Amino acid sequence: MLVILLTVGVIAMLYVNLSLNSVEITRKAGASRMATNILEAMNKTYYSEVETKLNLLADKGDATKVGDTYTIVGTDTSKVLDTSIPKGYTCVISFEKPNASYDVVKKVNVKIQYKVDQMPKEVALNKVLEKETIRECNSPKFSDEYVRPIVNSNMEYVMVSETAGSLQNGIKIVCPVTYDKALGSYRLVDVEKEPIWYSYSNKNWARLLLLEASEYNTYFDVNKKVTDKSILQDGEKSFVWVPRFGVQNGENLFGGTYFKYKKTNLPIFNSYENNADTVNYYINSAQSFTWGSRGISFEANTDFAGKWVLYSSLNTQNTDGYILNHSQYGPIMDY
Repeated sequence: MLVILLTVGVIAMLYVNLSLNSVEITRKAGASRMATNILEAMNKTYYSEVETKLNLLADKGDATKVGDTYTIVGTDTSKVLDTSIPKGYTCVISFEKPNASYDVVKKVNVKIQYKVDQMPKEVALNKVLEKETIRECNSPKFSDEYVRPIVNSNMEYVMVSETAGSLQNGIKIVCPVTYDKALGSYRLVDVEKEPIWYSYSNKNWARLLLLEASEYNTYFDVNKKVTDKSILQDGEKSFVWVPRFGVQNGENLFGGTYFKYKKTNLPIFNSYENNADTVNYYINSAQSFTWGSRGISFEANTDFAGKWVLYSSLNTQNTDGYILNHSQYGPIMDY
């Protein structure tokens, strides 16, 4: 009888230990996923806005802030940078800044704390965030003055929507796309809901596909993923936003966004913050900038924010587009 009782006891203990191990594995996996998602979201957020978003959580009472540390206790509605923190978990985010007076780099620590059988556990990850050395340029525009030049003048066009796949043929659909690391694929972008869907300082240029209505279901699946990425190199359907830029010909620099060509090392910047009367736009000291036969030019007396140009025009050797694509903004990152 004693042997039987001991055997039952051992089996029971093994069962409890296995159950606890299973719970710990599940909870640790969940905590790891949360910490990873938060760091990935920070990587997609402008340096100056990371703490701003956390401060908003603190202002609303959804986070507790002490110094440079933010604590978010999980609830049914808790979220940090779009990552849910459920009950039973606590998220602790802290920043280490080596030079408070010169804020260009900081280390962020993300801890997800939880308990297993009343024993405290945690997953801790960290990442170094660096301030963008280049401010973003003029954002891509979708008003008629910017889109009409790439659409046949006699053809109707619409921005992509939920009903795009059912539109009648003969209508062009403007489809902004971005690469989604989580999906491992290019996908459609809702530019109203996703203001940060490109990053020129990270060589991720704003792009769109211009499709016939009948082509929409061919190139996008039900999850809005691009089904054939070769379409991104298409010579007629794939376009890239080229922000307005110029090379300063003179002594004065006027703030704004700076680029530099590898060949000439001349600065290129966002013309919206420049005095047009004292700025000349050059690829180099001898050549006035135009886009050749492709019709793109930014004279000092115009206020165009940029232009949509064919992707293929950035990859034709010895052209203005090619030089731009080999500036520090390029080459365009293709996945």
